[in-house]
Amino acid sequence: MSVVYINIPTKEILRITKLLLLKYNDVRNTKQIITLLDVILQKNYFSFKNHIYQPETRISMGSPISRTITEIFLQNMENTLMKQLFDKKNMAFYTRYVDDIQLTYNLQHITPETIHIYINRIHPKLHFNPTYENNNSINFLDLLIIRNQFYLEIDLYRKPTTTDTTINFLSNHPTEHKTAAYSYHINIMLSLPLTEQRRQTEWETIRTIAQNNNFPNTHITKLKTQIQHSAHTRKTKDENKNMGNIYIPQPKSQKDYQSL
Repeated sequence: MSVVYINIPTKEILRITKLLLLKYNDVRNTKQIITLLDVILQKNYFSFKNHIYQPETRISMGSPISRTITEIFLQNMENTLMKQLFDKKNMAFYTRYVDDIQLTYNLQHITPETIHIYINRIHPKLHFNPTYENNNSINFLDLLIIRNQFYLEIDLYRKPTTTDTTINFLSNHPTEHKTAAYSYHINIMLSLPLTEQRRQTEWETIRTIAQNNNFPNTHITKLKTQIQHSAHTRKTKDENKNMGNIYIPQPKSQKDYQSL
């Protein structure tokens, strides 16, 4: 999908938000909220080469409410304009994260070209740029989804433009800052249902990135061990929470027993 923030019409957002608010609020409160939202959405001006511009159909990239506004707009689009596509049962699966969408469709009922034409006619301000499955695999966010005959596999995906630059181990930063990126990658590697071969490949990639940024191998290995230990401890605590205990006092005499 083309960049959403710069293509969302503010007037349409106000109309959609007003309709949603009226379902759960009275007219007075709704009017107040819409007035405030209108003021916020108008603060979308920016400067470029000593000139100040204010576009009519975009929201600010850095505004705290931009993501919420985007989600309102896209959910409304899905529930109204795209509903026809879903109701025809042509789609086996649909998911979206912000402006990244994955579609699984039935080739016996619809073609990817038809889907592309349809969704690009939904709204004049939104343009979808699809990436099609290649060699039985497709990437979605930071995952590579691999389609086998009877099941799906996943692997970690890195864009071709990805660099191996992190905060250097020799830099004057707190240790937790320098290891934050590696903690993230190790947690992902350990938590995803990867095959052992793919998990080992990812571990070697992490070690290579660390080496290129002057991290001692022992430091990264120790970090991995700590994360594994923490994950095991959390799992054990969760399992213990689900275990129940009951106290059965010992009978004091034979008469305390009941025949079965």
